[in-house]
Amino acid sequence: MLRPPFVTVKEFPFQAFPGFRRQSGFRRTGRKRSLEAQRDLIVKQYGQEVSRRETKSALVPVVKRINKLNESQKKACLSLKMYRSGELTVGRYHKGLDARMSLAARAGALVTSHLTKSAKTKIRRAVQNTDTELRYFCTLTFAPRVCDRLGKLTCQYVNEETGEVFRTVDHVWAKEELKRFLNTISHHVSRKDKDLQYLWVAEVQPQTGNIHFHILWNQFVDVKYLTRIWRQAVNSVDIKSLKDAFHAACYMSKYMRKPESDGYEIQGNRYFISKGLRDAMRPVLEEVVQDDVNQNRKYKEVIDSISDEVKKNGGIVFDYGVYIPPARERKFWKDKAGHLMMLDAVDKHKTFDIFDTVAASARLPF
Repeated sequence: MLRPPFVTVKEFPFQAFPGFRRQSGFRRTGRKRSLEAQRDLIVKQYGQEVSRRETKSALVPVVKRINKLNESQKKACLSLKMYRSGELTVGRYHKGLDARMSLAARAGALVTSHLTKSAKTKIRRAVQNTDTELRYFCTLTFAPRVCDRLGKLTCQYVNEETGEVFRTVDHVWAKEELKRFLNTISHHVSRKDKDLQYLWVAEVQPQTGNIHFHILWNQFVDVKYLTRIWRQAVNSVDIKSLKDAFHAACYMSKYMRKPESDGYEIQGNRYFISKGLRDAMRPVLEEVVQDDVNQNRKYKEVIDSISDEVKKNGGIVFDYGVYIPPARERKFWKDKAGHLMMLDAVDKHKTFDIFDTVAASARLPF
């Protein structure tokens, strides 16, 4: 549907776009009909046929004409978010109708080729903001002989370097097996009055094209039991015990940064976060200050006034906002070349003070 993500249904002038319907969700079939309605609108107004690629560029003047009628709705906003780990984000932006559009370009089954920046941020926050320790890192692989016996080697993969063709596991069936595996473990630990919290990331092996999963969870489960319920080869389950949340975050980010795993398509989502972790990663303090669009200069001055304090606390200052990482102690280590590296400490109490300072300054009249 032709509607920016930050504009509500009531704010958008539907009468300017005949053929559009109000809808509560973004079903893929609805997205496809929406795109067809957009193309019909352009043909009606401009008297010419347009392709799917040209739809977005052809609709820009239509949206700009609507923007001139809604300049009074634009506002300058300052958003502040504080998380349990001590992470702070401050950003300034404009709210209101803009020439940006969100058009439907995908219909049918979801296929992903890499982890997006937003996905990596969610995974990192899920690990850093949880109250429980995700101390166990599990890797699940598939045995080709077992899958061939079950008739699940239904996909083909061609190694670009060697030209060799491999039969690989069906991704839909692999996700169903992973769901069954995690549900079994959750039921197993619930007998001991414990709750299983987890997140997983899917990867494709570049050499053979087989899918495998990396999982972080918070409960100890015997590896023999895991191997038995996974129903693959004996060496298809590998589990490691991690030190703390910082170690878990580093371990997971290591797999998210692997360049060789990008570019290989996976059917469906590439990651999943359990409900308990999703609830914990929400901001504990959140405030949005809105004012007239001319007040954007005031918010920039507020951010500039705290830049020195933010940098002393290990944060980063951008032109549009501020970022302070989660609270941590000062750390020293050596890189592969043997050079001594240092990571500055971040004080959580100072971050709270910066949050209060920015929120109070933004509410003051300009």
